[in-house]
Amino acid sequence: MAISNEKKKEILLKNFDILKDNYEKNKSTLATVVVKMLKIDTDTAVDMWSYLVTKHVSKLKSDDSWSLTGYIVYEGHQAIGKPKMAEIILGNQVLKEALFSQAGGDSVYFFVGWIIRSKINSDELQLADELLSMVYKNKNKEDSWYTIMDDIIPDDSDDLEVSEEAYELLEMWCDKVKDAEERASLIVKMMEFME
Repeated sequence: MAISNEKKKEILLKNFDILKDNYEKNKSTLATVVVKMLKIDTDTAVDMWSYLVTKHVSKLKSDDSWSLTGYIVYEGHQAIGKPKMAEIILGNQVLKEALFSQAGGDSVYFFVGWIIRSKINSDELQLADELLSMVYKNKNKEDSWYTIMDDIIPDDSDDLEVSEEAYELLEMWCDKVKDAEERASLIVKMMEFME
Protein backbone atom coordinates (compact mmCIF):
# COMPACT_ATOMS: atom_id res chain seq x y z
CA MET A 1 0.00 0.00 0.00
CA ALA A 2 1.48 3.30 -1.08
CA ILE A 3 1.03 6.22 1.30
CA SER A 4 1.65 9.78 0.17
CA ASN A 5 4.51 11.73 1.67
CA GLU A 6 2.03 14.18 3.17
CA LYS A 7 0.26 11.35 5.01
CA LYS A 8 3.60 9.89 6.17
CA LYS A 9 4.64 13.31 7.43
CA GLU A 10 1.36 13.71 9.31
CA ILE A 11 1.76 10.28 10.96
CA LEU A 12 5.40 10.95 11.92
CA LEU A 13 4.60 14.39 13.37
CA LYS A 14 1.65 13.10 15.39
CA ASN A 15 3.66 10.25 16.90
CA PHE A 16 6.79 12.33 17.44
CA ASP A 17 4.68 14.72 19.49
CA ILE A 18 3.53 11.84 21.71
CA LEU A 19 7.02 10.32 22.16
CA LYS A 20 9.39 13.31 22.15
CA ASP A 21 9.62 14.01 25.88
CA ASN A 22 10.36 10.47 27.10
CA TYR A 23 13.80 9.81 25.61
CA GLU A 24 14.63 6.93 27.91
CA LYS A 25 11.64 4.87 26.80
CA ASN A 26 11.45 6.00 23.16
CA LYS A 27 15.01 6.79 22.04
CA SER A 28 15.24 4.30 19.16
CA THR A 29 11.77 5.16 17.86
CA LEU A 30 12.53 8.90 18.04
CA ALA A 31 15.74 8.38 16.07
CA THR A 32 13.82 6.37 13.47
CA VAL A 33 11.19 9.12 13.18
CA VAL A 34 13.89 11.74 12.47
CA VAL A 35 15.55 9.54 9.83
CA LYS A 36 12.23 8.80 8.12
CA MET A 37 11.39 12.51 8.15
CA LEU A 38 14.77 13.35 6.55
CA LYS A 39 13.58 11.48 3.45
CA ILE A 40 10.28 13.40 3.34
CA ASP A 41 10.89 16.92 4.69
CA THR A 42 14.42 17.90 5.67
CA ASP A 43 13.44 21.15 7.42
CA THR A 44 10.92 19.38 9.65
CA ALA A 45 13.45 16.62 10.41
CA VAL A 46 16.03 19.26 11.42
CA ASP A 47 13.46 20.91 13.71
CA MET A 48 12.69 17.55 15.32
CA TRP A 49 16.34 16.64 15.77
CA SER A 50 17.19 20.10 17.15
CA TYR A 51 14.35 19.76 19.63
CA LEU A 52 15.61 16.37 20.79
CA VAL A 53 19.25 17.42 21.32
CA THR A 54 18.11 20.54 23.18
CA LYS A 55 15.42 18.85 25.31
CA HIS A 56 17.58 15.82 26.15
CA VAL A 57 20.96 17.54 26.46
CA SER A 58 21.86 15.48 29.55
CA LYS A 59 21.50 12.30 27.48
CA LEU A 60 23.40 13.94 24.62
CA LYS A 61 26.36 14.55 26.93
CA SER A 62 26.39 10.99 28.28
CA ASP A 63 27.51 7.71 26.81
CA ASP A 64 23.80 7.16 26.08
CA SER A 65 23.88 9.65 23.20
CA TRP A 66 23.92 7.18 20.28
CA SER A 67 20.22 7.53 19.41
CA LEU A 68 20.54 11.34 19.35
CA THR A 69 23.79 11.37 17.42
CA GLY A 70 25.44 8.44 15.67
CA TYR A 71 22.28 6.59 14.71
CA ILE A 72 20.65 9.62 13.09
CA VAL A 73 23.89 10.68 11.37
CA TYR A 74 24.65 7.20 10.02
CA GLU A 75 21.13 6.23 8.99
CA GLY A 76 20.52 9.76 7.72
CA HIS A 77 23.50 9.75 5.38
CA GLN A 78 22.50 6.29 4.20
CA ALA A 79 19.05 7.70 3.36
CA ILE A 80 19.92 11.10 1.84
CA GLY A 81 23.66 10.91 1.11
CA LYS A 82 26.74 12.10 2.96
CA PRO A 83 27.02 15.54 1.30
CA LYS A 84 23.41 16.43 2.17
CA MET A 85 23.79 15.11 5.72
CA ALA A 86 26.97 17.15 6.27
CA GLU A 87 25.23 20.23 4.86
CA ILE A 88 22.31 19.75 7.29
CA ILE A 89 24.57 19.35 10.32
CA LEU A 90 26.92 22.21 9.47
CA GLY A 91 24.04 24.47 8.45
CA ASN A 92 22.29 24.22 11.80
CA GLN A 93 24.15 25.71 14.76
CA VAL A 94 22.24 23.61 17.34
CA LEU A 95 23.12 20.34 15.59
CA LYS A 96 26.69 21.42 14.86
CA GLU A 97 27.29 22.29 18.54
CA ALA A 98 25.54 19.12 19.72
CA LEU A 99 27.55 16.75 17.52
CA PHE A 100 30.96 18.38 17.65
CA SER A 101 31.06 20.11 21.06
CA GLN A 102 28.66 18.28 23.35
CA ALA A 103 28.12 14.66 22.31
CA GLY A 104 29.33 12.07 24.76
CA GLY A 105 30.20 8.43 24.44
CA ASP A 106 32.97 6.54 22.74
CA SER A 107 31.97 6.93 19.10
CA VAL A 108 32.28 10.67 18.51
CA TYR A 109 34.94 10.01 15.85
CA PHE A 110 32.51 7.72 14.00
CA PHE A 111 29.86 10.33 13.36
CA VAL A 112 31.97 13.46 12.90
CA GLY A 113 35.27 12.18 11.53
CA TRP A 114 33.98 11.75 7.97
CA ILE A 115 32.62 15.33 7.97
CA ILE A 116 36.00 16.74 9.00
CA ARG A 117 37.74 14.55 6.41
CA SER A 118 35.34 15.80 3.71
CA LYS A 119 36.19 19.43 4.59
CA ILE A 120 39.90 18.65 4.32
CA ASN A 121 39.28 16.95 0.97
CA SER A 122 37.45 20.00 -0.35
CA ASP A 123 40.23 22.26 0.98
CA GLU A 124 37.88 24.01 3.42
CA LEU A 125 40.68 24.09 5.96
CA GLN A 126 39.37 26.92 8.11
CA LEU A 127 36.13 25.00 8.67
CA ALA A 128 38.04 21.74 9.23
CA ASP A 129 40.18 23.50 11.84
CA GLU A 130 37.07 24.92 13.55
CA LEU A 131 35.45 21.46 13.67
CA LEU A 132 38.63 19.83 14.98
CA SER A 133 38.82 22.48 17.68
CA MET A 134 35.20 21.85 18.69
CA VAL A 135 35.79 18.11 19.03
CA TYR A 136 39.10 18.62 20.84
CA LYS A 137 37.42 20.86 23.44
CA ASN A 138 34.43 18.52 23.84
CA LYS A 139 34.61 17.48 27.49
CA ASN A 140 32.03 14.70 27.02
CA LYS A 141 33.84 12.61 24.41
CA GLU A 142 35.35 9.38 25.64
CA ASP A 143 37.47 8.72 22.56
CA SER A 144 41.15 9.49 22.85
CA TRP A 145 42.45 12.24 20.60
CA TYR A 146 44.55 9.55 18.90
CA THR A 147 41.40 7.53 18.03
CA ILE A 148 39.74 10.60 16.55
CA MET A 149 42.76 11.64 14.48
CA ASP A 150 43.36 8.04 13.39
CA ASP A 151 39.80 7.99 12.03
CA ILE A 152 40.17 11.33 10.25
CA ILE A 153 43.39 10.24 8.55
CA PRO A 154 42.31 7.30 6.35
CA ASP A 155 44.35 4.13 5.90
CA ASP A 156 44.27 4.55 2.13
CA SER A 157 45.91 7.76 0.94
CA ASP A 158 43.55 7.75 -2.07
CA ASP A 159 40.68 8.55 0.34
CA LEU A 160 42.07 11.97 1.24
CA GLU A 161 43.46 14.73 -0.94
CA VAL A 162 46.03 16.59 1.10
CA SER A 163 47.54 19.88 0.08
CA GLU A 164 50.63 21.13 1.86
CA GLU A 165 48.41 23.40 3.99
CA ALA A 166 46.09 20.49 4.83
CA TYR A 167 49.06 18.35 5.83
CA GLU A 168 50.29 21.11 8.14
CA LEU A 169 46.82 21.39 9.68
CA LEU A 170 46.65 17.64 10.32
CA GLU A 171 50.17 17.62 11.70
CA MET A 172 49.30 20.44 14.11
CA TRP A 173 46.30 18.49 15.42
CA CYS A 174 48.26 15.22 15.59
CA ASP A 175 50.81 17.00 17.79
CA LYS A 176 48.07 17.30 20.44
CA VAL A 177 48.12 13.52 20.99
CA LYS A 178 49.77 13.14 24.37
CA ASP A 179 51.19 9.62 24.00
CA ALA A 180 54.48 9.82 22.08
CA GLU A 181 54.07 6.38 20.48
CA GLU A 182 50.53 7.12 19.30
CA ARG A 183 51.68 10.49 17.93
CA ALA A 184 54.57 8.80 16.10
CA SER A 185 52.13 6.24 14.65
CA LEU A 186 49.94 9.03 13.24
CA ILE A 187 52.92 10.85 11.73
CA VAL A 188 54.04 7.65 9.99
CA LYS A 189 50.49 7.13 8.71
CA MET A 190 50.48 10.69 7.35
CA MET A 191 53.69 10.01 5.41
CA GLU A 192 51.51 8.10 2.93
CA PHE A 193 50.36 11.50 1.68
CA MET A 194 53.94 12.61 0.91
CA GLU A 195 54.65 10.01 -1.75
